[in-house]
Amino acid sequence: MGVEMANQFELEDLHKKLLNRKCYTMADVIRGGMDTGDNKISSSQILESLTKSPFYGIIMKHTKAQDATAAINELTGIVMDAAAPKAIGREFVRIIETTKESIKVRLPSRGKAKKTGRKTSTTSRGQRETFVTLTPDKEFEARDVWDTNYLEDADWDVASEEAAETARALAELESQVLIDHIQAIATASLATDALVSAATAGTLAYADLVNLWAAIQGEDFAGNKVYMHPDQAGDLFKDPDFKDQTILGEFVDIATGHFGRTILGVDIFVSTQVPKTEVTMVDSNLGVMYALRRDRMVTTFELPPNETGIQISTRYDIENGRTKAIARIEDA
Repeated sequence: MGVEMANQFELEDLHKKLLNRKCYTMADVIRGGMDTGDNKISSSQILESLTKSPFYGIIMKHTKAQDATAAINELTGIVMDAAAPKAIGREFVRIIETTKESIKVRLPSRGKAKKTGRKTSTTSRGQRETFVTLTPDKEFEARDVWDTNYLEDADWDVASEEAAETARALAELESQVLIDHIQAIATASLATDALVSAATAGTLAYADLVNLWAAIQGEDFAGNKVYMHPDQAGDLFKDPDFKDQTILGEFVDIATGHFGRTILGVDIFVSTQVPKTEVTMVDSNLGVMYALRRDRMVTTFELPPNETGIQISTRYDIENGRTKAIARIEDA
């Protein structure tokens, strides 16, 4: 069955967010191109378990599909598009996709030059290149279980909402772990080796964003994203300077927690996953590295005597990059 489905499958028909991915996704499952070695999971095994699941049966009825491709595309779309406005964590890390057991990531270093006399050569150079090794052997997973009779009787709208809820739970868990990792970076390792002081303790203002940006710029990095709790966002939105210096329109996507971009080129994200009174700005290309080996893979399982469920899982690793590319306020 796996070969037949793979022959029917055309990659460009799969959900757009899975095109050109370099880690294992549902695209690899459908085209039969995955064998991660994770408990000997293979594409054919996942496909077989999916097609035998009562949950899959509901999708088939909904799509009126003649083969598995359309049904699995439908399920993949539900998982990828599940709204999770609190889950902003991925915005603040550099995502590195791989199918390898470990990957070495280069952290760029600044070179140096010096003046010399005419025709005089120099061997002056800057800091030697450094690398971070990521081993994506950790795992996030979320699951839901239903009575088989319930699934047989459930409408598609109900079943799809519950699948989306499982995906949202996974996204929020992942996001919280990423934010907690950034928050745990020691103050002495941040830009300026210290916290940035709020202009007015207990109230966040646009001037504070400028100071965060300046702290990172002073380390020769470029802060491009900032996150905060809704309490601090409330202060900021009342600041006339913020209103005058913020670009909205295409830079707002409330479903992803994105609330605009300042003229400094910094995107603003808001989530209750962020500690109150703390505001953090990062150069998201260099601050923290996040390796994905498997991203939101959907599998099904059976629990005798009469329960069935779906599981969504991600395999990952997190390591610090250039922590001087991160600045924080704790008393806003």
